[in-house]
Formats: sequence, structure tokens, C-alpha cells
Amino acid sequence: MDSCPCSRPVSGLIWRAASIQKLLVLIFVSGLSVNDASVRMPSFFSDNMALQADHGTGTPSFINGFATSLEPIEVVVSYGTDRTFSTQIVADAAGHFVVQLDPVPARTTGWISVTGKDGKTVRANNVIWGDIFFCSGQSNMQHEVINSFNGAEEVENAPNLNFSNLRLFRGAPTDSVAPRDDLYSTQKTNSWHNVEKKAVYGMSAICWYTAKHLLMHHMGRDYPMGLMSIASGGSVMRDWMTKPTAAKCGIYPNESNPVGEAFNAMLWPVRHMAFGAMLWMQGEDNINDPGAFECSMKQWLSEVRHLWAKKFWVFQGQLGSFLPHPYTEDFVIGKVRVLQGKFQPDQSQLAENVAAVPLFDTYDPDAPNQPVHFRNKSEAGRRFALQVAHNYFGMYEDASALSPRLVRAELRGTLIHLYFDFARDLHLNDTAHCKRCCKSRNEFFIGTEAADSPANVWHPVKARLIETDNSTGYIRLSTKVLGDVKAKSVGYALSHIPQCAAYNSASLPAGSFAHTLPFATTVPRTSRAGKFATFMRAVETDFTRVKDNYRPSIESHVKSSPAKPTGGGGSHGSVQKFILFILASGVALFWLMQNSHKFRRIGQSRTTVKPVVEVVTRLHNSGNRQGNRAW
Repeated sequence: MDSCPCSRPVSGLIWRAASIQKLLVLIFVSGLSVNDASVRMPSFFSDNMALQADHGTGTPSFINGFATSLEPIEVVVSYGTDRTFSTQIVADAAGHFVVQLDPVPARTTGWISVTGKDGKTVRANNVIWGDIFFCSGQSNMQHEVINSFNGAEEVENAPNLNFSNLRLFRGAPTDSVAPRDDLYSTQKTNSWHNVEKKAVYGMSAICWYTAKHLLMHHMGRDYPMGLMSIASGGSVMRDWMTKPTAAKCGIYPNESNPVGEAFNAMLWPVRHMAFGAMLWMQGEDNINDPGAFECSMKQWLSEVRHLWAKKFWVFQGQLGSFLPHPYTEDFVIGKVRVLQGKFQPDQSQLAENVAAVPLFDTYDPDAPNQPVHFRNKSEAGRRFALQVAHNYFGMYEDASALSPRLVRAELRGTLIHLYFDFARDLHLNDTAHCKRCCKSRNEFFIGTEAADSPANVWHPVKARLIETDNSTGYIRLSTKVLGDVKAKSVGYALSHIPQCAAYNSASLPAGSFAHTLPFATTVPRTSRAGKFATFMRAVETDFTRVKDNYRPSIESHVKSSPAKPTGGGGSHGSVQKFILFILASGVALFWLMQNSHKFRRIGQSRTTVKPVVEVVTRLHNSGNRQGNRAW
């Protein structure tokens, strides 16, 4: 048995490894219920528990619990059959203790026991280390599997999917004026389960389908994963923030509008639970104050990352389609969608490691619990899974898992030119249950003022899809509808129920946007033309290096045999290779000249064709100045 301890107390109190004799006694102590022991563990410390695994970055997992003031606690962790370690800590004055476990790789299994001074033990068996996804927000994240399309069939077939290492945890929704030590418990919630019918039945549908798509199509059915679903229907952003954080946005509690009660009841109790990423759905009840929502979202992100001391990925579902209360203004839902879309790296850099998942095309007018609670959660899970696979697991480097992204918008005369990345096979298609659909309205708008100006008036216009290739799409809009008024902004998918959407080859829609003209993303483009411009800059560098290395050899050959250079050996072979390289470059230049109109269409003529011409011209002139005909 290795004498090195596997865990450390977070409180900083001195720990020591238990003796082998005492360790063996602890291993054979039977697990007791929480009420029978002097120590008390939170409800999510249970059999079948999942803990966050390490992926080579030193990510630890944690367990926490409660005891009497300054009570000595012994924690034993078994990793499989041949690695068992222990540590002793002392609870703080309030009786709380936290233990940081050593980072372990995914697929590790074992058990954990916690023993108080009375010798009684609380134990969690069948523990697995994998990737933990925390699913939270309001009603669309709380929406259960049984209430999704074909929910009963999904529940019935779930055990047959062979997700042998998937663990499910469902927390009960509640609120609290003061921070709680543990989650609120009901008979149906607050314990970890394998994939069983009763567990899948009430699980968050988006959370479940995200894991299902990840395991079936990306990671493999036996990949270890844990889902923690703790959401509250009807909650607003102020419920998920502490009072000091809400005050930064001018939000203060009153009798009818409390602050922080969801934070106290559903986030604070799990602050020691390490996880890999968060799936978040919220905003339906914030549509009447988009400005406050933007500030709240930014401050909330900062607060939860400070709470967990980690810049974990947050995958945020954009608002779906529904009819709000009659007194709400036009485009108010679209405004919130646009704000949600800004919280991702390819927009305004308001937050790191945040990705928006467009869902506005999931309108469900026949949903029994109002259209806002759309039932096609499987499609939502597919889109979340693609984002998680790309951004969290680092798969699909060609970004085939991402929605089309607007990277540039320009006004040229009476036309607005829109350029999209991740737009392979970009096309316009009708959304679900549309009435006017793409034929009469394709959801593009032009504005008379800046995009965020209260005086701005949006006018719908028809879009014309001009060109698309493997990575880039180009759409053109006419501004003639404004007459002599100059267009100052452009928007897309801003209405309550968009009738049309721009999709790529992965059937992913572009997310809602509203930008003041001209617009350009701060993230470098990844289009084919942009990559070629970078390549040609490298070619220029290589040309210079080759000239410097081989000029003396070539000059010596020219002097020794002006009519027919000889000399053989490696130098002559290098000259032949260099001449072949020049010929290939000429062919590439000819092709670029013949196809320059394509690059011009996607706005790359200045950055692609011109550098190629400049490179060849510069090299040609350089050779002439040296008076060396060999070049």
C-alpha cells in the first residue's frame, strides 16, 4: 500500500495518514445512515455518486460535510481494488469540513467513507470519476424527460442504452432567505442513480438529451459522466445572485421581489462540488427589462465562477419562441436572445468560456404547458452536445459543430453585405410551425439608428444568399425599403416567433444578432481565403530563407559554366527543386487570378490576391537587382 496520502483538507489544518491497522478497521466498518453517525454528509454524498475527473490539468474533486465543532474526522478513499488512502482533518468551529481529493483520471471507480470521533461511518459506494455537468436555470431546464416528445418511450428504453457509467442526480427546486448547508430534499430527489426508469423520468430533459447525444455520437456509451440537475421554474436572474452582486446592477430586494433565494438554496449548498461545465437555460422572465438582464448576466457569471474558483464553460440556451404578454414591445424577446449571444468569445468578449446555443426555431404551439416550454428537447440536447463536444472536449477542430457566425457586416451603397463563418452549405429554411415562412419573411432586418438605440426602427427585408463554400457564406440585403434614409444597423431573428432561419450543413441555425454598421468580429476568421493569406505570408518568408541559403551555390555554378550549369551533387538537385517550386507557385498564382472574383465576393481580395502578387513581384525585383539570371 502506498504511504502517500490521497487527499488534503482545504481548511489548511494539518493532516496525517492513518496507520495500516486503523485503515483496515475502517474498510470493514459497515456504512450507516446519516442520522446514525456523528458526522453528517450532504444529500449528494450517496451511493452511485459521480465526481469530477482530471484531464491532465490537475483538477481535484472535493467532498464536504458537517460535524461538531473541532471534531476530528477521518476520510478514507478507495480507488479501485489496489489503491486505498486516508487522511485525518478537524472540523472548523462551525462544524464544517472540506476535503480536497487528489486528481484522478476518468473511469476510476471506488468508494469513500467518513468517520467521526464516535467511530461511526458514513460511506458512499460505487463512486465514479468522470465529467460532471451542472444543469440549472428556470423552467425549460427543469422540464422533465417524461414531458418531452415521446417521453414515455424515452423513459422505457433508457436502461437499454447501455450507459453503464452515466450517473444522474436531481435536486428539488426551492428557495431560501439564508444560505442553506444542504439541498432541499424530497422523496424523489437528492441522491445519485444509475440509468434507471425512475431516475430518467423526472430528470431535466435538456440535461438528459445532451448526455445521450454526447455518449451515443461523440464520446462512446461507456464514457463516465455525471449529471446534476437543479433548476427552478419561473426564477429570474435576481434570484440567482447574492444581494451585493445584484446591487451592482441597481437591483435591490423588496417584499414582492426578493434577491438571491435560488442562489442560497440551490447554488450555495453545492459550492464544493467540482464540475466540468454548466448547462444554463434562463431569461424567459427577464424579457421586460433587457438592459437589467445584460448587467445581471455579466455579474452572475463573475459571481458563480468566483464561488467555484474556476472559469468553467457555461453553455447557455438562447430563448425559444413564444408569445409574451400583450403589453410587451416588439422584438423584446429578440433583444434578450441578442444579449445572450453576446456572452461568448466570438462576440464582444463579455465573458470567457461561454457559448450560446440558438433555440428560437423550436416553437411548439401545441405544448400542454404553454409554447414557451417546447417539447423537442432532444434537438436542444443535440445542439448543446455539439457545443460541449467542440468547446469542452476539444473535438471537431473544423468547427463543424458550431452554428453559422456573423463575422462582418458592411454597407455598400444600397446593399448590406453579410459574411458568415462556419457556414458550409448555408441555406434559408422554414422554422417549425411557421405561417409566413421564408417565402414572405426570412427574418433579416435593417435599422434606421444604431442597433441599441431606443429610437431605432427595424424594417424587415428579403435576404439573398449569394454564395457559400466549405466554411464561408455570403448574404446580401437591399436597403431600398428605407428610401433616402441611410441604414445604420442590421439584425436577424429578432421577432417573437421567427419564421425562417439560416442553417448550415449540420442543421444548426445562426443565432440572433443585432449590430450597428459596420460590424466586424474581434476573433480572427477561419475561412479558406484567410488561411491562404496566412500561408502566402509564410511562403514569402521561405522564399527569402531559400535565397539566402542557396545563392552562393547557384552563383558558383553560373560562374563555372555560364552556358550550361553543371556541378552535380546536392546543389544541382536543390536548384531543380527550387525551379519546380517557382513553377508550382506560378500555377497557384494563375489559379488565383482566374478565381479572384470569388475571393472578392467574400471580402478577401485585399488580403489574399494582393499579397500573392506582391510576394512574386518583390522576389522578381530582388533577383533583377542582384543581376543573377538564375533567379
